[in-house]
Amino acid sequence: DRLHDAYVRTLLALPGGDMLVGTNAGGLARFQAATGRFLNYPTGPGGISDPKIYDLASDGHGGVWIATDRGIDHLDVASGRITVVPIGSEPAPRNFSVLQDDQGDLWLGNDRGLFVRRAGASSFVRVDAADPTVSAVLHNQVWALHQDRDGRLWVGSGQAGAVYRNRDGSWHAVPGFSPSPQRRNFPTVRHFAQSAAGEEWIGTDGEGVLIYRAGQPAARRV
Repeated sequence: DRLHDAYVRTLLALPGGDMLVGTNAGGLARFQAATGRFLNYPTGPGGISDPKIYDLASDGHGGVWIATDRGIDHLDVASGRITVVPIGSEPAPRNFSVLQDDQGDLWLGNDRGLFVRRAGASSFVRVDAADPTVSAVLHNQVWALHQDRDGRLWVGSGQAGAVYRNRDGSWHAVPGFSPSPQRRNFPTVRHFAQSAAGEEWIGTDGEGVLIYRAGQPAARRV
């Protein structure tokens, strides 16, 4: 009835008031609002693939995607059933971020870059771009994913900064925060959030917060 690890990496609110809690070494737990207690899901066969949980994301249909150190799992919230999601041989086992967009595509932020499983497809494929600046981000470790209210997909990396994808499929660098001849290494992107004004806030591990509006010539630091 308690957390198995005090190091919490990710949270996901569930309808009805419960909260899923992903920990660094203690697996996945569900805080039950009605009882004030934690339900810990099993790790291993029939349970979570690994006790290190990096990210959680809703599938929009009563389920949750779970990014772990050893692959991706899916939790059916109502039944508690956990299934392993095949990711193929190209992605690494370690997955830092996961997101299902409003078109049903499942994006995977992986130790080897960005991968996607399109809606209706059964396998993940690598995501790339012709622009070498964007490609450098997409092939870096991908730690953060976010879809904003306009349908843009934001991708934050471990060392190469951030990029975004418009609904038409075009990729764009974040000026001053994507690889360039002047700078190649950036702090890890930990989180994205869109403000009420429509600007994207980028939380980093070392450079604080950057604010950027898509299409503008530069990001600004808070």
